[in-house]
Amino acid sequence: MAKTKILHIQRSFITCGLTEDLLKYIQHSQNSSDHTVLVHYAPGGEKEARDNHYVHELERMHVPVLFAQITDPQDAAAYPIVKRTLDKAGIKADAVHSWMTDETALAKKVADGMSAACVPIFGTAHELTTGTERLAKAVNIARRTLEASPDPYICVSANIRDICKEQYGFPVEKARHVDDGTDEKQFLRSAYVRRDGRKMLDIPQDATVVGMAARFDRYKDPKGFLLVAGELLKKRPDAHFLLAGGGMDENNADLRKMIKETEALTGVTFGKRLHLLGERTDMAVIYNTMDMYVHTAVSEAFGLAPVEAKACGVPVAVTRGGKQLPVTAGKTIGLGDGIVYDVRRSQQQQIEHMHKGTPLPSPETVAAQDRQWAQGFADVIDQRLTQLAAPATKAIAAFEERMHVLDKYSFSRTAEGYMAVVNEAIANRKALSVSAHHK
Repeated sequence: MAKTKILHIQRSFITCGLTEDLLKYIQHSQNSSDHTVLVHYAPGGEKEARDNHYVHELERMHVPVLFAQITDPQDAAAYPIVKRTLDKAGIKADAVHSWMTDETALAKKVADGMSAACVPIFGTAHELTTGTERLAKAVNIARRTLEASPDPYICVSANIRDICKEQYGFPVEKARHVDDGTDEKQFLRSAYVRRDGRKMLDIPQDATVVGMAARFDRYKDPKGFLLVAGELLKKRPDAHFLLAGGGMDENNADLRKMIKETEALTGVTFGKRLHLLGERTDMAVIYNTMDMYVHTAVSEAFGLAPVEAKACGVPVAVTRGGKQLPVTAGKTIGLGDGIVYDVRRSQQQQIEHMHKGTPLPSPETVAAQDRQWAQGFADVIDQRLTQLAAPATKAIAAFEERMHVLDKYSFSRTAEGYMAVVNEAIANRKALSVSAHHK
Protein backbone atom coordinates (compact mmCIF):
# COMPACT_ATOMS: atom_id res chain seq x y z
CA MET A 1 0.00 0.00 0.00
CA ALA A 2 1.42 3.39 -1.07
CA LYS A 3 2.30 5.81 1.69
CA THR A 4 0.51 9.15 1.99
CA LYS A 5 2.82 11.96 0.84
CA ILE A 6 2.68 14.96 3.17
CA LEU A 7 4.31 18.37 2.69
CA HIS A 8 4.88 20.63 5.70
CA ILE A 9 5.30 24.38 5.29
CA GLN A 10 7.37 25.51 8.26
CA ARG A 11 8.78 28.87 9.27
CA SER A 12 12.51 29.10 9.88
CA PHE A 13 13.06 26.81 12.84
CA ILE A 14 12.75 28.27 16.29
CA THR A 15 12.71 26.49 19.62
CA CYS A 16 9.04 26.10 20.33
CA GLY A 17 6.39 23.45 20.78
CA LEU A 18 5.27 23.61 17.15
CA THR A 19 8.64 22.53 15.82
CA GLU A 20 8.86 19.73 18.37
CA ASP A 21 5.36 18.63 17.34
CA LEU A 22 6.43 18.53 13.69
CA LEU A 23 9.34 16.22 14.50
CA LYS A 24 7.23 13.94 16.68
CA TYR A 25 4.44 13.78 14.08
CA ILE A 26 6.88 12.68 11.39
CA GLN A 27 8.58 10.18 13.68
CA HIS A 28 5.31 8.56 14.76
CA SER A 29 3.73 8.37 11.29
CA GLN A 30 6.59 7.33 9.03
CA ASN A 31 5.16 3.82 8.72
CA SER A 32 2.09 5.21 6.96
CA SER A 33 3.36 8.40 5.32
CA ASP A 34 6.29 10.07 3.59
CA HIS A 35 7.10 13.63 4.67
CA THR A 36 8.84 16.61 3.08
CA VAL A 37 9.49 19.84 4.96
CA LEU A 38 9.74 23.19 3.19
CA VAL A 39 11.38 25.78 5.45
CA HIS A 40 10.77 29.41 4.57
CA TYR A 41 12.95 32.10 6.05
CA ALA A 42 13.21 35.87 5.92
CA PRO A 43 16.03 37.59 4.01
CA GLY A 44 19.24 37.34 5.99
CA GLY A 45 18.08 34.29 7.91
CA GLU A 46 19.48 31.55 5.69
CA LYS A 47 22.25 30.42 8.06
CA GLU A 48 19.81 30.10 10.98
CA ALA A 49 17.34 28.22 8.78
CA ARG A 50 19.84 25.71 7.42
CA ASP A 51 22.18 25.12 10.34
CA ASN A 52 20.27 24.04 13.44
CA HIS A 53 19.55 20.80 15.25
CA TYR A 54 15.96 20.53 13.91
CA VAL A 55 17.22 20.31 10.33
CA HIS A 56 19.89 17.84 11.40
CA GLU A 57 17.25 15.72 13.15
CA LEU A 58 15.06 15.70 10.03
CA GLU A 59 18.04 14.66 7.92
CA ARG A 60 18.77 11.89 10.42
CA MET A 61 15.21 10.64 9.83
CA HIS A 62 15.83 10.81 6.04
CA VAL A 63 13.20 13.53 5.58
CA PRO A 64 13.87 15.85 2.62
CA VAL A 65 14.22 19.49 3.72
CA LEU A 66 13.82 22.30 1.18
CA PHE A 67 14.50 26.00 1.73
CA ALA A 68 12.78 29.07 0.28
CA GLN A 69 13.60 32.68 1.06
CA ILE A 70 10.44 34.76 1.27
CA THR A 71 9.80 38.06 2.99
CA ASP A 72 6.29 37.28 4.21
CA PRO A 73 4.16 34.14 3.64
CA GLN A 74 1.13 36.41 3.15
CA ASP A 75 2.72 38.33 0.26
CA ALA A 76 1.65 37.47 -3.29
CA ALA A 77 5.32 36.98 -4.20
CA ALA A 78 5.69 34.07 -1.77
CA TYR A 79 3.86 31.40 -3.76
CA PRO A 80 5.91 31.64 -7.01
CA ILE A 81 9.13 31.29 -4.99
CA VAL A 82 7.83 28.27 -3.10
CA LYS A 83 6.44 26.69 -6.28
CA ARG A 84 9.79 26.98 -8.07
CA THR A 85 11.51 25.36 -5.09
CA LEU A 86 9.06 22.44 -5.04
CA ASP A 87 9.08 21.98 -8.83
CA LYS A 88 12.87 21.92 -8.93
CA ALA A 89 12.89 19.14 -6.31
CA GLY A 90 10.05 17.27 -8.05
CA ILE A 91 7.86 17.28 -4.94
CA LYS A 92 4.23 16.17 -5.17
CA ALA A 93 2.03 15.69 -2.13
CA ASP A 94 -1.33 14.22 -1.21
CA ALA A 95 -1.78 16.70 1.63
CA VAL A 96 -0.17 19.98 2.73
CA HIS A 97 0.14 21.14 6.34
CA SER A 98 0.83 24.68 7.50
CA TRP A 99 1.77 25.26 11.15
CA MET A 100 1.22 29.01 11.62
CA THR A 101 -1.88 31.15 11.01
CA ASP A 102 -0.15 33.42 8.51
CA GLU A 103 0.91 30.42 6.39
CA THR A 104 -2.65 29.18 5.78
CA ALA A 105 -3.26 30.92 2.45
CA LEU A 106 0.18 29.97 1.12
CA ALA A 107 -0.41 26.33 2.02
CA LYS A 108 -3.77 26.41 0.23
CA LYS A 109 -2.17 27.78 -2.96
CA VAL A 110 0.54 25.10 -2.82
CA ALA A 111 -2.05 22.37 -2.27
CA ASP A 112 -4.24 23.61 -5.11
CA GLY A 113 -1.23 23.61 -7.43
CA MET A 114 -0.69 19.91 -6.60
CA SER A 115 -4.39 18.97 -6.49
CA ALA A 116 -3.73 18.03 -2.88
CA ALA A 117 -5.72 18.48 0.31
CA CYS A 118 -4.80 21.41 2.55
CA VAL A 119 -5.00 20.63 6.28
CA PRO A 120 -3.68 23.53 8.38
CA ILE A 121 -2.61 22.69 11.94
CA PHE A 122 -3.33 25.43 14.47
CA GLY A 123 -0.96 24.76 17.33
CA THR A 124 -1.01 28.29 18.68
CA ALA A 125 -3.71 30.94 18.82
CA HIS A 126 -3.36 34.20 20.73
CA GLU A 127 -6.57 35.92 21.72
CA LEU A 128 -7.36 38.86 19.45
CA THR A 129 -7.85 41.02 22.55
CA THR A 130 -4.10 40.76 23.20
CA GLY A 131 -3.02 40.45 19.58
CA THR A 132 -1.47 42.76 17.00
CA GLU A 133 -2.57 44.23 13.67
CA ARG A 134 -0.46 41.62 11.93
CA LEU A 135 -2.31 38.85 13.76
CA ALA A 136 -5.68 40.37 12.84
CA LYS A 137 -4.62 40.50 9.17
CA ALA A 138 -3.41 36.90 9.25
CA VAL A 139 -6.65 35.76 10.88
CA ASN A 140 -8.80 37.49 8.25
CA ILE A 141 -6.83 35.91 5.39
CA ALA A 142 -6.91 32.48 7.06
CA ARG A 143 -10.67 32.72 7.67
CA ARG A 144 -11.38 33.48 4.01
CA THR A 145 -9.06 30.65 2.97
CA LEU A 146 -10.75 28.10 5.23
CA GLU A 147 -14.23 29.20 4.16
CA ALA A 148 -13.31 28.62 0.51
CA SER A 149 -11.68 25.23 1.17
CA PRO A 150 -13.44 21.85 1.24
CA ASP A 151 -10.83 20.52 3.67
CA PRO A 152 -10.91 20.28 7.48
CA TYR A 153 -8.34 21.91 9.76
CA ILE A 154 -6.77 20.70 13.00
CA CYS A 155 -6.82 22.41 16.42
CA VAL A 156 -4.40 20.91 18.95
CA SER A 157 -6.47 21.85 22.01
CA ALA A 158 -10.01 22.72 23.02
CA ASN A 159 -8.73 26.20 23.88
CA ILE A 160 -7.46 26.79 20.34
CA ARG A 161 -10.67 25.38 18.87
CA ASP A 162 -12.72 27.83 20.94
CA ILE A 163 -10.54 30.82 19.98
CA CYS A 164 -10.73 29.83 16.29
CA LYS A 165 -14.51 29.62 16.54
CA GLU A 166 -15.40 32.50 18.86
CA GLN A 167 -12.73 35.11 18.04
CA TYR A 168 -11.30 34.19 14.65
CA GLY A 169 -14.64 33.26 13.09
CA PHE A 170 -13.24 30.13 11.43
CA PRO A 171 -15.85 27.68 10.10
CA VAL A 172 -16.51 25.45 13.11
CA GLU A 173 -17.89 22.56 11.05
CA LYS A 174 -14.43 22.09 9.51
CA ALA A 175 -12.55 22.06 12.84
CA ARG A 176 -11.10 18.77 14.06
CA HIS A 177 -9.87 18.72 17.67
CA VAL A 178 -6.78 16.53 18.10
CA ASP A 179 -5.08 17.02 21.47
CA ASP A 180 -1.35 17.66 21.50
CA GLY A 181 0.75 15.04 23.22
CA THR A 182 4.17 14.07 24.43
CA ASP A 183 6.59 11.30 23.59
CA GLU A 184 5.76 8.75 26.26
CA LYS A 185 8.95 6.80 25.50
CA GLN A 186 11.22 9.81 26.00
CA PHE A 187 9.63 11.20 29.16
CA LEU A 188 9.78 8.53 31.87
CA ARG A 189 9.95 8.57 35.66
CA SER A 190 13.28 7.31 37.00
CA ALA A 191 14.82 7.49 40.48
CA TYR A 192 18.25 6.99 38.90
CA VAL A 193 17.75 9.89 36.49
CA ARG A 194 16.54 12.04 39.39
CA ARG A 195 19.66 11.24 41.39
CA ASP A 196 22.04 11.85 38.51
CA GLY A 197 20.24 15.04 37.47
CA ARG A 198 20.65 16.51 40.93
CA LYS A 199 24.31 15.57 40.96
CA MET A 200 24.76 17.27 37.60
CA LEU A 201 23.12 20.48 38.88
CA ASP A 202 24.87 20.29 42.26
CA ILE A 203 21.58 20.08 44.16
CA PRO A 204 21.29 18.03 47.38
CA GLN A 205 19.31 14.81 47.01
CA ASP A 206 16.91 15.79 49.81
CA ALA A 207 16.29 19.40 48.67
CA THR A 208 12.91 20.60 47.40
CA VAL A 209 13.19 21.38 43.68
CA VAL A 210 10.61 23.43 41.77
CA GLY A 211 10.96 24.30 38.09
CA MET A 212 9.45 25.63 34.89
CA ALA A 213 10.28 24.98 31.23
CA ALA A 214 9.41 27.77 28.79
CA ARG A 215 11.09 30.21 26.46
CA PHE A 216 11.66 33.72 27.83
CA ASP A 217 8.44 35.38 26.74
CA ARG A 218 5.95 37.78 28.31
CA TYR A 219 3.13 35.29 27.72
CA LYS A 220 4.98 32.64 29.76
CA ASP A 221 5.44 35.18 32.61
CA PRO A 222 8.85 34.14 33.99
CA LYS A 223 8.63 36.94 36.55
CA GLY A 224 5.52 35.26 37.93
CA PHE A 225 7.54 32.09 38.47
CA LEU A 226 10.29 34.07 40.19
CA LEU A 227 7.79 35.76 42.50
CA VAL A 228 6.34 32.41 43.54
CA ALA A 229 9.85 31.01 43.96
CA GLY A 230 10.74 33.89 46.26
CA GLU A 231 7.74 33.23 48.50
CA LEU A 232 8.41 29.48 48.49
CA LEU A 233 12.02 30.05 49.52
CA LYS A 234 10.76 31.73 52.69
CA LYS A 235 8.74 28.62 53.52
CA ARG A 236 11.34 26.11 52.35
CA PRO A 237 14.89 27.44 52.83
CA ASP A 238 16.27 24.22 51.33
CA ALA A 239 14.49 24.81 48.01
CA HIS A 240 16.14 25.10 44.61
CA PHE A 241 14.49 26.54 41.49
CA LEU A 242 15.05 25.68 37.83
CA LEU A 243 14.26 27.76 34.74
CA ALA A 244 14.86 26.01 31.41
CA GLY A 245 14.16 27.21 27.89
CA GLY A 246 15.34 29.64 25.24
CA GLY A 247 16.52 32.87 26.88
CA MET A 248 16.40 31.46 30.42
CA ASP A 249 20.12 31.94 31.01
CA GLU A 250 22.67 34.29 32.56
CA ASN A 251 23.22 36.08 29.26
CA ASN A 252 19.68 37.51 29.31
CA ALA A 253 19.92 41.02 30.80
CA ASP A 254 16.13 41.32 31.04
CA LEU A 255 15.96 38.12 33.07
CA ARG A 256 18.76 39.29 35.38
CA LYS A 257 16.80 42.50 35.95
CA MET A 258 13.66 40.49 36.77
CA ILE A 259 15.59 38.48 39.33
CA LYS A 260 16.85 41.62 41.08
CA GLU A 261 13.35 43.13 41.10
CA THR A 262 11.92 39.91 42.53
CA GLU A 263 14.55 39.74 45.26
CA ALA A 264 13.75 43.35 46.23
CA LEU A 265 10.00 42.72 46.33
CA THR A 266 10.12 39.39 48.19
CA GLY A 267 13.08 40.16 50.43
CA VAL A 268 15.00 37.01 49.50
CA THR A 269 18.33 36.37 47.79
CA PHE A 270 18.30 33.42 45.40
CA GLY A 271 22.04 33.04 44.97
CA LYS A 272 22.95 29.50 43.95
CA ARG A 273 19.42 28.28 44.62
CA LEU A 274 18.21 29.62 41.26
CA HIS A 275 19.50 27.62 38.30
CA LEU A 276 19.20 29.27 34.87
CA LEU A 277 19.56 26.33 32.51
CA GLY A 278 18.79 27.90 29.14
CA GLU A 279 17.83 25.76 26.18
CA ARG A 280 18.16 22.04 26.94
CA THR A 281 18.06 18.79 25.01
CA ASP A 282 17.77 16.66 28.17
CA MET A 283 14.41 17.83 29.50
CA ALA A 284 13.48 14.34 30.74
CA VAL A 285 16.42 14.64 33.14
CA ILE A 286 15.42 18.15 34.20
CA TYR A 287 11.81 17.14 34.90
CA ASN A 288 12.88 14.12 36.93
CA THR A 289 14.99 16.41 39.08
CA MET A 290 11.88 18.33 40.20
CA ASP A 291 9.47 17.79 43.08
CA MET A 292 6.93 20.19 41.55
CA TYR A 293 6.50 21.71 38.11
CA VAL A 294 5.03 25.25 38.13
CA HIS A 295 3.71 26.89 34.94
CA THR A 296 2.83 30.59 35.20
CA ALA A 297 1.74 31.38 31.61
CA VAL A 298 -0.73 34.22 31.06
CA SER A 299 -1.78 32.77 27.70
CA GLU A 300 -1.27 29.15 26.67
CA ALA A 301 -2.67 27.28 23.71
CA PHE A 302 -2.21 23.85 25.27
CA GLY A 303 0.64 23.71 27.76
CA LEU A 304 2.85 20.84 26.62
CA ALA A 305 5.58 21.27 29.23
CA PRO A 306 3.22 20.37 32.12
CA VAL A 307 2.27 17.21 30.22
CA GLU A 308 5.94 16.26 29.79
CA ALA A 309 6.48 16.80 33.51
CA LYS A 310 3.43 14.65 34.31
CA ALA A 311 4.79 11.89 32.08
CA CYS A 312 7.85 11.89 34.34
CA GLY A 313 5.57 11.54 37.38
CA VAL A 314 6.05 15.14 38.55
CA PRO A 315 3.06 16.94 40.14
CA VAL A 316 2.11 20.17 38.37
CA ALA A 317 0.73 23.59 39.30
CA VAL A 318 -0.43 25.88 36.51
CA THR A 319 -2.17 29.19 36.05
CA ARG A 320 -5.41 29.58 34.15
CA GLY A 321 -3.54 30.66 31.05
CA GLY A 322 -5.81 28.62 28.80
CA LYS A 323 -9.29 27.22 28.92
CA GLN A 324 -7.86 23.72 28.85
CA LEU A 325 -4.58 23.00 30.53
CA PRO A 326 -4.20 19.22 30.83
CA VAL A 327 -3.45 19.00 34.53
CA THR A 328 -6.24 16.90 36.03
CA ALA A 329 -5.18 13.30 36.50
CA GLY A 330 -6.92 10.12 37.59
CA LYS A 331 -9.65 10.41 40.17
CA THR A 332 -8.95 7.18 42.09
CA ILE A 333 -7.64 9.05 45.11
CA GLY A 334 -6.90 12.40 43.55
CA LEU A 335 -3.22 12.55 44.51
CA GLY A 336 -2.26 13.20 40.91
CA ASP A 337 -4.66 16.12 40.46
CA GLY A 338 -2.92 19.27 39.31
CA ILE A 339 -3.18 22.69 40.96
CA VAL A 340 -4.86 25.43 38.92
CA TYR A 341 -4.38 29.01 40.13
CA ASP A 342 -5.24 32.49 38.83
CA VAL A 343 -2.91 34.19 36.35
CA ARG A 344 -0.85 37.16 37.55
CA ARG A 345 -3.20 40.08 36.97
CA SER A 346 -0.48 42.73 36.62
CA GLN A 347 1.09 40.80 33.72
CA GLN A 348 -2.28 40.56 31.99
CA GLN A 349 -2.63 44.31 32.39
CA GLN A 350 0.83 44.87 30.87
CA ILE A 351 -0.09 42.86 27.76
CA GLU A 352 -3.45 44.61 27.41
CA HIS A 353 -1.69 47.98 27.73
CA MET A 354 0.88 47.03 25.10
CA HIS A 355 -1.74 46.03 22.52
CA LYS A 356 -4.76 48.14 23.42
CA GLY A 357 -3.37 51.12 25.30
CA THR A 358 -5.41 50.46 28.43
CA PRO A 359 -4.16 52.39 31.50
CA LEU A 360 -1.80 50.71 33.93
CA PRO A 361 -2.17 50.74 37.71
CA SER A 362 0.43 52.53 39.81
CA PRO A 363 3.71 50.73 40.63
CA GLU A 364 2.60 50.54 44.26
CA THR A 365 -0.64 48.82 43.25
CA VAL A 366 1.23 46.40 40.99
CA ALA A 367 3.67 45.50 43.78
CA ALA A 368 0.82 44.85 46.20
CA GLN A 369 -1.05 42.73 43.64
CA ASP A 370 2.07 40.72 42.82
CA ARG A 371 2.94 40.11 46.46
CA GLN A 372 -0.58 38.91 47.30
CA TRP A 373 -0.76 36.69 44.21
CA ALA A 374 2.65 35.10 44.77
CA GLN A 375 1.98 34.45 48.45
CA GLY A 376 -1.34 32.76 47.68
CA PHE A 377 0.10 30.57 44.90
CA ALA A 378 3.12 29.64 47.03
CA ASP A 379 0.83 28.64 49.92
CA VAL A 380 -1.10 26.22 47.70
CA ILE A 381 2.11 24.71 46.26
CA ASP A 382 3.62 24.34 49.73
CA GLN A 383 0.51 22.52 50.95
CA ARG A 384 0.66 20.08 48.01
CA LEU A 385 4.36 19.41 48.57
CA THR A 386 3.61 18.65 52.22
CA GLN A 387 0.76 16.34 51.20
CA LEU A 388 3.10 14.42 48.89
CA ALA A 389 6.05 14.26 51.30
CA ALA A 390 5.69 10.57 52.21
CA PRO A 391 7.47 8.31 49.65
CA ALA A 392 4.45 5.99 49.27
CA THR A 393 2.08 8.91 48.69
CA LYS A 394 4.47 10.47 46.18
CA ALA A 395 4.74 7.16 44.31
CA ILE A 396 0.95 6.82 44.01
CA ALA A 397 0.64 10.40 42.75
CA ALA A 398 3.43 9.87 40.22
CA PHE A 399 1.70 6.74 38.93
CA GLU A 400 -1.55 8.68 38.47
CA GLU A 401 0.26 11.50 36.69
CA ARG A 402 1.84 9.17 34.15
CA MET A 403 -1.27 7.05 33.59
CA HIS A 404 -3.23 10.18 32.76
CA VAL A 405 -0.68 11.15 30.11
CA LEU A 406 -0.62 7.66 28.60
CA ASP A 407 -4.41 7.61 28.52
CA LYS A 408 -4.99 10.99 26.87
CA TYR A 409 -1.81 12.79 25.84
CA SER A 410 0.64 10.39 24.20
CA PHE A 411 1.94 11.64 20.87
CA SER A 412 1.37 8.30 19.19
CA ARG A 413 -2.33 9.02 19.77
CA THR A 414 -1.86 12.58 18.47
CA ALA A 415 -0.13 11.39 15.28
CA GLU A 416 -2.94 8.90 14.65
CA GLY A 417 -5.42 11.74 15.04
CA TYR A 418 -3.54 13.94 12.56
CA MET A 419 -3.39 11.12 10.00
CA ALA A 420 -7.11 10.42 10.44
CA VAL A 421 -7.90 14.03 9.50
CA VAL A 422 -5.50 13.88 6.53
CA ASN A 423 -7.16 10.69 5.29
CA GLU A 424 -10.59 12.29 5.74
CA ALA A 425 -9.50 15.28 3.65
CA ILE A 426 -8.04 13.09 0.89
CA ALA A 427 -11.19 10.92 0.79
CA ASN A 428 -13.37 14.04 0.57
CA ARG A 429 -11.27 15.33 -2.31
CA LYS A 430 -11.64 12.06 -4.18
CA ALA A 431 -15.39 12.06 -3.61
CA LEU A 432 -15.68 15.62 -4.93
CA SER A 433 -13.59 14.67 -7.98
CA VAL A 434 -15.83 11.68 -8.76
CA SER A 435 -18.95 13.81 -8.29
CA ALA A 436 -17.62 16.51 -10.64
CA HIS A 437 -16.69 13.90 -13.23
CA HIS A 438 -20.24 12.51 -13.34
CA LYS A 439 -21.88 15.90 -13.76
